[in-house]
Amino acid sequence: MLLLSLLVALPASSCALSLPIQVAQRHNLEQEETKQAAAETKKEKRKLPRLKSSKKKIVTKALGVMGRAKKEVTAAEAAEEVREVGRAASLECIRVFANIEKAERLPLLLSVLAEILPDEDLDLVWAKLTKKTAPSARVYLLRRWADSKRKDAAKFLLTQLKNESSAERFEVARGLAFRGEVKAIPELHVQLKARWTKESELLRADLTGLPREALGASLEPYLSSPIYDDLLAGLRLYSFCGRPRDAALLLPALRDNRSQIRLAAINACRITLDGSEPLERPSMTQLVEEGENWKKKDLQVPK
Repeated sequence: MLLLSLLVALPASSCALSLPIQVAQRHNLEQEETKQAAAETKKEKRKLPRLKSSKKKIVTKALGVMGRAKKEVTAAEAAEEVREVGRAASLECIRVFANIEKAERLPLLLSVLAEILPDEDLDLVWAKLTKKTAPSARVYLLRRWADSKRKDAAKFLLTQLKNESSAERFEVARGLAFRGEVKAIPELHVQLKARWTKESELLRADLTGLPREALGASLEPYLSSPIYDDLLAGLRLYSFCGRPRDAALLLPALRDNRSQIRLAAINACRITLDGSEPLERPSMTQLVEEGENWKKKDLQVPK
């Protein structure tokens, strides 16, 4: 009889012991749901400032004047009106990119956006883009993302790395490369191959200062390519993000009989190892002498 009493009492005792655990679990779940709800509410609250009807008329008129005015002073005065409206006018500025660009006053519009569009609003403006958005506006916004200090910039840029537009991909790759992301290297190689002849100075301005230690290890395949254009672009890429300790990888190119390959290798050495300016149009004698000097130096084979 006593045994039966104990057996009957056991489940009740077991339930009593588990009750505090159940209460604690339920409490934790409720806390988590509250946190998630608060986060969602906070996310929903992040919106661009509303452009009131009266202000929208001012902005629309001023942007129209910027695109039509014959005098620069008139356009500048209109730009000042947009500046005074502030953040709420940023999306309207993006929408008139094509018209302002056609009027050759894009620098003026960009100066306005630099003041009224903070980095914290970039995702909000990007979310409002449509198929009608000017390609140049998208490129501008991606460049802003690339240059921003936003913690989510790398994550966002990675989602844009396969965009159809070459100009967009360059800004994305540049932003990722400056963050040490090796996934940017293939696109930068493509860009150098396609654009160097006409845009070498622009590319130098945009890519100088890349983190060599973070990116340099991924360059070896490009420096040993048997394809002329790929090798040439690879050597130029090394000048931007190659590691000095990997300079021995340049030796085959320094011995190459093709003048452009040898020149690219020489410039890679000058920039990476000496911090010297690249040679632009050296004479054949200078090219040979410079190449021989670098071949004699102790370029260590990378470990």
